[in-house]
Parts: sequence; C-alpha cells; structure tokens
Amino acid sequence: MSNFTRSGRRAKIWQSITSLSCCSIDLKTKRNLSMKVLAFIMLFAFSTSSVFAQDTARSTFFNRCQADAPPGPSEADVANLYLNQCGDVPAQVVKSTLMEGNDCAWNVEYTYDVKCGDFEEQIKISYNGGDISAPELNDGAEVPTGGSNLNLCYSDIPEGPSIADIAALYVDNCSDVIVTKSGSPEGSDCAWNVTYKYTIQDACGNMAEDLDVSYSGGDTAPPTLNKNAQIPQGENGLNLCFSDKVAGPTVEEIAALFSDNCGLVLVDKTENSKGTDCKWLANYTYTIQDECGNFADPISITYRGGDFEAPVLANIPADITVDCIDEIPGFPKNVSASDNCTAKVTVIASDDNSGLGDACNGGTVVRTWIATDDCGLNSSASQTITVLPTPEATLAEIEFVSNISCEDAAGFEAPDLSYNNGVDGGACAVSGSLEAVVVPDYTECGGTITVSYDGVDSCDRPLSAGPFVITVDPAPMAEFEQVVNMEITCEEANAFEPGSLSYTNGGTGACEISGSVPGELLGSYTECGGTLYVDWAFTDDCNRTITAKKTITVLPAPMAEFDEVIDMEMTCEEANAFEAGSLSYTNGGTGACEISGSVPGELSGTYDECGGTLYIDWSFTDDCDRTITAQKVITVLPAPMAEFEEVIDMEITCEEANAFEPGSLSYTNGGTGICEISGSVPGELTGSYTECGGTLYVDWSFTDDCQRTITAKKTITVLPAPMAEFDEVLDEEITCEEANDYVAGSLSYTNGGTGVCEISGSVDGELSGQYNYCGGTLYVDWTYTDECQRTITAQKVITVLPAPMAEFDQVTDMEVTCEEAGAIEAGYLAYSNGGTEACNISGEVLGELTGSYTECGGTLYIDWTYTDECQRTITAKKTITVLPAPMAEFDGVEDMEVSCEEAASIAAGYLAYTNDGTGACEISGEVLGELSGSYTECGGALYIDWTFTDECNRTITAQKVITVLPAPMAEFDDVQNIQIECDLADDYIVNPLAYTNGGTGACEISGSVEGELSGSYTECGGTLYVDWTYTDECNRTITAQKVITVLPAPMAEFEEVNDMEITCEEANAFEPGSLSYSNDLAGACEISGSVPGELTGSYTECGGTLYVDWSFTDDCDRTITAKKTITVLPAPMAEFDEVLDEEITCEEANDYVAGSLSYTNGGTGVCEISGSVDGELSGQYNYCGGTLYVDWTYTDDCQRTITAQKVITVLPAPMAEFEEVLDEEITCEEANDYVAGS
Repeated sequence: MSNFTRSGRRAKIWQSITSLSCCSIDLKTKRNLSMKVLAFIMLFAFSTSSVFAQDTARSTFFNRCQADAPPGPSEADVANLYLNQCGDVPAQVVKSTLMEGNDCAWNVEYTYDVKCGDFEEQIKISYNGGDISAPELNDGAEVPTGGSNLNLCYSDIPEGPSIADIAALYVDNCSDVIVTKSGSPEGSDCAWNVTYKYTIQDACGNMAEDLDVSYSGGDTAPPTLNKNAQIPQGENGLNLCFSDKVAGPTVEEIAALFSDNCGLVLVDKTENSKGTDCKWLANYTYTIQDECGNFADPISITYRGGDFEAPVLANIPADITVDCIDEIPGFPKNVSASDNCTAKVTVIASDDNSGLGDACNGGTVVRTWIATDDCGLNSSASQTITVLPTPEATLAEIEFVSNISCEDAAGFEAPDLSYNNGVDGGACAVSGSLEAVVVPDYTECGGTITVSYDGVDSCDRPLSAGPFVITVDPAPMAEFEQVVNMEITCEEANAFEPGSLSYTNGGTGACEISGSVPGELLGSYTECGGTLYVDWAFTDDCNRTITAKKTITVLPAPMAEFDEVIDMEMTCEEANAFEAGSLSYTNGGTGACEISGSVPGELSGTYDECGGTLYIDWSFTDDCDRTITAQKVITVLPAPMAEFEEVIDMEITCEEANAFEPGSLSYTNGGTGICEISGSVPGELTGSYTECGGTLYVDWSFTDDCQRTITAKKTITVLPAPMAEFDEVLDEEITCEEANDYVAGSLSYTNGGTGVCEISGSVDGELSGQYNYCGGTLYVDWTYTDECQRTITAQKVITVLPAPMAEFDQVTDMEVTCEEAGAIEAGYLAYSNGGTEACNISGEVLGELTGSYTECGGTLYIDWTYTDECQRTITAKKTITVLPAPMAEFDGVEDMEVSCEEAASIAAGYLAYTNDGTGACEISGEVLGELSGSYTECGGALYIDWTFTDECNRTITAQKVITVLPAPMAEFDDVQNIQIECDLADDYIVNPLAYTNGGTGACEISGSVEGELSGSYTECGGTLYVDWTYTDECNRTITAQKVITVLPAPMAEFEEVNDMEITCEEANAFEPGSLSYSNDLAGACEISGSVPGELTGSYTECGGTLYVDWSFTDDCDRTITAKKTITVLPAPMAEFDEVLDEEITCEEANDYVAGSLSYTNGGTGVCEISGSVDGELSGQYNYCGGTLYVDWTYTDDCQRTITAQKVITVLPAPMAEFEEVLDEEITCEEANDYVAGS
C-alpha cells in the first residue's frame, strides 16, 4: 500500500492524490511554500507511482523481494523540486530509510528533510510489498514425465526424481525452492504403479502447480536360460516300443534351466505323442512362463523311434533228403516266433521251389519261415530239403509182321510202345507209352513201311526202339466198271458220244489205281435202227492192260402221240355252248423221224339239268399203218341246287306276334335254260308264346327233280310283353289337420298291351308312417307281381307339416348412458302361434340380461328364448347401447441414452393414464410398455411404446426413444509365438482364435475365426505366420498374428559305410560309387539324395589302401562326411611257366645251357608281375650218365620268392663199339708173324 502524506509542522494532512498512488508521503512544510511544494511532490509521486504500477487494477502492493523494494526518489530528485525556490542556494535534502519485514512481507519508509532557505520541510514516502510469485521452471528445464509399461519388478520400481532434482528445475525470485515429495507404489511384480507428487513452493509459501511423476509397469520379461544351461535335445532312431517311449525331462528339470528376474519359473508340459510301436513320435512342448504370465520361447523336444528289432524264430527243422518229390514233408506246426514289442507276430512259411524240378529231376526246396511283427520287421530261417531224381524207365519189347498188302498198308497203325521205371504209384512212378513213327515208302506197285519209336519218358529222358521194316505187296490190277449193252432211240443216236469209262482196283491212297479212259465209237444206224460199238483199253504203271466193250442197239424212231387229253368236268351252263375242237399229235422227232399234225374231234353223249356225259374222240393212222386214238370224257355236272333266299332270325314283340304271318320263300340256282331251277314255297308256322314271351318257327322245304331237298328255318323270338307300370305317384305334403283323415286308396297298373300281351289291373295301397303336432311322415306302398314273376312297386311319401311356430311380441332397441345402464332389468315377454287346442302354442318367458359395458361403453342385450316340444326355438332380442365415457391420456415421457450392456436390462415399465373420470366412467390405470427396436454390438435404438385402447376402440399412444451406444470392440485372446520341429510344420494345424469384447447378449462380440497360415520353410527352417483377422458388424477390424519359428530339419546321415577288402585286379576297376544320405523326413523337411565318392589312396602289386570320401553340404551349410577304407590285397604271387624234367644224352649234356624261365601272376596293369630269370645249372654226370639241375629263383617287390627246378637226366654214353673187323685170309707164313694189333 502506498500513500502520500503531507504534514505541516506537527499536523498531518492525508489526501488521496490519484488512483495511481505508490506510496505514503508525509509533508511538513512552511505555509507559504506548502501548496507549491505539494504540487511538485504530487507530480513526482505520480511519476514514481506510474513507474512502479503493477497492473491496470492499480494495486498498491509491490510483488517484490525485500531487496527489490522501490528505492524512492533520490535526494537530488527531491532537491530539484525546490529549484529556484530557495533563493540563491539550492535546497538541501537529507534522505533516511526505515526498512521493516522480510521478502514475504516488507515495508520501507523514506524520510526527506528539506531545507530550502529558511523554509524547512519533511517529506515521508512509504512502500509495502512482498513475494507473492511462486517458483517458476527454469528456461529449457525438462520436467520428468515418468514412464509406463516399464519392465521392472516391484522391488525395482523407480524412486522418481529426488527433491533436489525437482528443486533444481525451478527458480524463485526471492528465496530457495522448497519441494516436498509424497506417493508410494501399489501392485505386485506383475503390475504396479506409483505416482510421486511434488509440491513446489518458496519460503513465502507461494506454491507452483503440483508436479506428478507417474510410473507404471510390471514384469514383462520372460524367464531366461541360465548361463551354460543346455536345453535338452530330442533323439531320433530310438529302438523302443511305444509304451517305452522316452518321457522327456520333467517340468522341474526344465524350470531349473531358467531363471526369472522377479519370481518363480513356471513350466507346463504338454505331450503330443502319436504313432505305434513301429514308428512313434513323442513331442513334449514345455511352456515356460513366470508368475506374471510372461512366456519364454517354448521348448519343443521331439523323440522319434520305433521297434527296430526283428522277431526271433524258434524250432526251425534241420535239412533233410527225400527219395521222391511227394515225400516232401508238410510245414511243421511247432515253429514259433517272439518279438520285443508285441505278441502278434505273423509267421509265414513258404517254399522256394526255384531249385526244385519236377519229380523226374528232383532238386532242392528251400523252406523259409519269415516272422514279421506289426512293424513289418522280419527275420527268416530256412530248411533245405534235397529231393532225389526219379529212376529211369525202359521200353517193352515189340514184334511186327514181315509182309503186308498194299491196302492193309494204307490203314497200318503201329501200336504205342509202353515204358515204366518199376516204381508203383506216387509222383516218382514213370510210365507211359511212345507213339510209333511210321514212315511209309510204297506205291501201288509195292514198297516198305518203316516203324520206329523215339521219344522221351515223362521225365524227358530219351527212349528209342527200331527201326522195324515191313514189306508192302503190290496192289491188285484195276478193273473197268461193268459195261452194260444198251438200246438208244434214233434221236439219241444222233447225239451219241462214246464217253469215258472209269476203272479202279478198289484201292485207296497209294494203292489206288483208278481213273477213266475215252471210248472208241464204231458201227452204224438208220432211222429204222442199227448197232453201234464202244471199245475201252487201259495199261497201268505196272504194265498190266485191261479192256471193255459196249454194244448199243439203235431203236426205230417212236410212233407219234396225241397231245395229252385230260378229262374234264364242266357245268351244265358250259355244256350248252361246248364244241369238240382239233387235237395235235407228234412223235417229238426231228428231221425224217418227225411225225406231227392235228385231227378234228367227234362229239357224242347227252346231259340235262341233273348232269350227263359228253365224249370227244380223235383218231390218226401214220404212214406205217400205226393208228393212235384219244378220247376226252367230259362230265357235265348237275346244275347247282337251288338256294332259298337268306333267312334271318328275328325278335318281335308280343303284340307283333299276334298278327304274324309265315309268308313264302323264293329259291333259285341262278341257272338258265335247261339248267335253271327256281320258284317259291309257302312257310309253315309253328311254336307258341304268352304274355311272358315264347318262340315261333317258320319252316320252308323244296325238293328238285334231282331229288335234292333244300330247307330253311326262321326262328322268331317273341319278347315278353312289357312289365306293367303303376300310374304315376306324386309325393305330397299335408297339414297336421289333413293327416287325421288321410286314406291310402288303390293304384292302377298296365303294360298297355292287348290280347294275350295285356297286363293291367289295380291294387290297394298300404298306409304306414307316423306324425304328431310337430309333423311327421306317412307312406303309401303298392306292390304287384305278374305271371312272369316280375314285381313292380310304388310308394308315395306324405310329409305331414308341423303346426305353425309361436311368435314373441314385438321388441324395440334403445340407448342408455353409462349411469342409466346400472338400473336396466330384463322383464317377461309373451309368445303365441295363434293356434287352438292341440295346435295352440302360447305363454311368456323371463328375459336374460347379457352383454357388458365399461367406462368405454358397451352393449347390453335382453334375450328371450322359447323352444316348443317340436324343438323349434323362437328368440327375441333387445339391444341396449351403453354410450362410452371420455378418453384417457398418458403421463409425460422423456427420451434417454444407454450403453449397450445397459440396454440388455432395459424394461419397458408401466405408464399411467387417466380420463379423470369417476365411478363406472373412470378410465385410468397403467399399461406395460412394449419394447421394440433393435440394437447390436454396433448400437441401435430401442423404443418403448405404450398403447392403450379403451373399450370404445379409442387408442392413445406414447413413445420413449432410447439410443443404445455401440459396445466396446472385441479383442483376440493372447497369442504366443512358438517354435516347432520341421517335420511337424507340414502337419501344423491352424486353430481358430477366440475373440470377445466381454459383452453379453446382443452386446457380445465373441467367437472365433480361422487363422490364415502363411510364410514358408525349407529343410533349413523358416517362419510361418498365422494371421487372424476379424471385422465386426460395425466394420471395426482387429488382428492377431502368431509367429511360428520352424526349426531346421535334422541333418541328413549317410548310409552305413563298411570298410572292405578287394583284390589288386578289382582295385584296377574300382569305382567309388555314390552314397545315399537322408534325414528320414519327408516333404519340405526331407534332405535326401546321393553324392559321388572321391577316390584317394594308392596301391601296387604288393597291395595298398584306397579311400572313398563322401561329403555333402545341405542348403543349410551343414556338412556331413563318410569314409570307406578299402584294403587292396597284394596281387597273387607270380608262378614260373611249367617246367618238365627231361632226359638228354651225354653228348647233349656237354653243351647244355640252363636258359631263362618266364614267370607271371596273370595280372594286368599295376597288378602284373611277369618277366624271366636265368636258370642256374648244377649237378654232374659222366659217360655213365648223371643228373643236372636247372634252378630258377625270383623274388618280387613284395619280397615273395618263387622257385622252379628242372631235373635233367643225363643218359649214359653209348657203349663203345669196335671198328668193323673184316675177316681176312693170310698165308701160313703170314700167320707165323701175325700180330693181333689194337
């Protein structure tokens, strides 16, 4: 607050100068200067206060810290106010300050002691204020916003900014910022929230707006795998039965692998096992979550296995030998098998007869038992049954005749030659027969038949007998057919040809000599006859000749003949005009033999109408005086019998019969002249008839001159006279009074006939039936039966009418008010039919008041009813119209809005109405509203309609409109991503996903939708997605997606590789071949194929080692390898060429050289070891002989040594022989000196 205060000496003068006051000024002035000074002071004060004014409200409070209080005018400023007012000296001003309070509330007073010449004055100016500004955020200060969805445990909830942190964000104009903090967390590890409230103020209690820092969150981190923890892996190829399949780790074992940031690890184990003992898959899915429902990736462990052990057979019999095929024993029944997984082992025994021939050859039967379990695994065991061949068969002996005729030769059949092997019965008995091979070599002139037997027995072993030669004798000579002399006519002679004559020896086939030869015609003839001859001759291939001769007598030409004459019959009429005519004759000859011409006939004989005979005779004599005659007999038939005109039976009435006449009947045969028979005869009437009918006959008879009688008869059926008929009878009605005197009367009948046909008369009627005053029915019946036992009847129905009904007195309708209706009474009403005595019906009845009325009016009725004893009812009615009361009106109605859920509980409720009437005229009450309209989860509108229709059909209505807001959108159930094995991906079933908005009734949006599977995977894994989309009826769409990580398929494995040994030669041609690999899966997860091997290593003739390496890298860059070690055996040792010992002479021994000897192992390529080595000669001999040896030795590169030795026997040298010694002759003398010499 600021005030200007001016005081003269001790008096204070307070005066408000302006609304822009800033301070309090106290003036102490001399009188002569005070007003002037005051003016200056005011101006100064106005200026000062304008400078420090805070707002247009002209507040007098300074919102400042104490240090910022206004300094007030300076001494100079005040002195300037006295400029030129103090004479030649300036004014002297002394300023003093008095400050009280603090920043929050302060007051400062400035005192100015002014001395202006002799004038002295004291001015005081005071200011007050304080800090009323709250702390403010620093420029650029960022206010903490907290956080949401923080993945933190409850124990790790943020503490929020500290008091100092928040205070540092603010600045205050006067003091430090004072901050207080409140708030504590709520919730659990799974969901928590905390709001820290910061109150910010300065030392003066000026408060800034509270600052809220909120955090919310919970544990959203799933459990994690412990360091170095190994997730168990499944196994493939487990040899286990389905009941023994691996159970997988327990939930405790899986839980021990994980840890959670906040709480316990919860594991749920789901088993999905399928298969059989043969092949099973056990998949265990472990769903890992913490207590807050945070799911780690599920673990899927799959074990695959099955029964890989084949069953074991027992009691297999030992091998045996049997003598014959039919001695092979049947299957023994004690062979059995057992299996590790099932008791259902199928043992199938079969014989392999591929090594078994037929019974002849024997052979071997390999009997095999195969035991197969449910998985198709099998084991087998065999028994060999040796079957010995069947013994050989021999042929029986047979003899044949030496000669056979040619004819017998043609039908010669050699018998079959039987054979057998001496075994009786059974499959090894060999018996049968061989068909003869017959080779005929003969003609009609003779020859031979050779019989031989060649064939095989039933075992295809050759059998033979023969040949047997039979001499065939020549066939007999042929003979000409029998020749019969003959006669021929002259005409036949003209054209006669000698013809051929057949000959035959009666033989067949090769023995047959048959044929024909032309004849030679000789002789002569004339028209008067003569003789011809035919000669035949034939020489067969055997130079045998046969002859035949035929004599032919030529007859004279035949006599001429008349043309055939056929007797005939003709009618009498034809005979009248008949003429004889000529007849031709001929002998049929030609040329000079011809005799032909014609002669006229001669007619004779007689006839009349009864017939007769005529004759025609022809006669001709030829030049040879041969006469021919012919006669024709013509039988003239009697003229036809006359015939009566056609007679037709007839029916006539009885009346026509009375006047019937028989009449005459004409007859005729239709002839003319002598042949005509015609005329008429009267009929004869017989028979009888009555009124019941009968039969009349008319007979006509006529006998002609030929004593032929014709008759005719006409039957006339006389119909019965018509039945009589009664005269027409008409039914009638009569009154009750007329019925009393009614008489039946008689009724005439007639058939309208006359004479005997008339039936007529009358009969009395018979009255029946009954009646009373209520009416009834009478009947008159007439009956008549004629002589023909035909009955006619007639009946008359007489209806007796009731007496007239009674009638009520006249009644008049009326109108009454609602009030008047209450006093209405029914009363009596009289009735009468105006009759008398028994027909009189009269009296009175009390009326019955019915009908109803309400406040809406209505109708009352008085009904009078009377039923007489004839059950005839008369009625009378009086209608009393009760007028309605006034209409009612409904109470007021207001529209409203409700949520979808609230809509379900909307009830129509009652609404009151009234017409403000009273008593019976009052219309008031309430009606239940009718709820209509519709709403769905998308909202809608409901209507409550109240309708009231009073009894007068006057309707009043009211309606309330209730707007139903849409239900909340649905949300899908939580979807967890998963991992699956590759082989399970192909069978992955997309399940529906449920959604709901939690609503009920019409507000419920819930259901499930089929997911759509997308994505792809290969054997290297992949990703599948299941997308669920649902658009509700409000066209609001929600989506969910599940990510299915398909794990890579197991690596393929090579087929088992076994090391092997091969020979050196096999090594030369060895090919590494391909090796198959597979991971035993199918479809997209299948990894299978084969790769060629790579051959490495080396070998020589001394052997070595080869290696085949197979390597396969799948599309997932996973490599598998296999290695096969092939030991190459050393090539066979070489062998020297065959060495034969020899003998040589002593002389040859002198020059004998050992020579070289070749060696080889027969190998090729690197396996070949071949060459030759020089022999080493040893041993000794002399002229008595001796022995030399040649030894060859070779050591191959494999340090294997071979040797060969040849033994050479040196024969002794030939014995010495003296030189030739010649005998000589010497003389006696020479003998004396003879020396033997050397």
